[in-house]
Amino acid sequence: MSVFQFLTRLANEEVLSITYIPYQKYCCEVEMTLKITIAKPVMICLNTGETYEEAKNVAAKTA
Repeated sequence: MSVFQFLTRLANEEVLSITYIPYQKYCCEVEMTLKITIAKPVMICLNTGETYEEAKNVAAKTA
């Protein structure tokens, strides 16, 4: 199970909302913003990876 899948499952159990917002950073990196919300944002994490999936997992791991 990836970190992204784990965090998504945890959020479903705890009734949290997770939003991933990707941005293209340079030619070969994706920057990913991860926002965890209950009623208003609780945590916002920002990280990068070479692919969309890698950036999602790195942002989830940061959380």
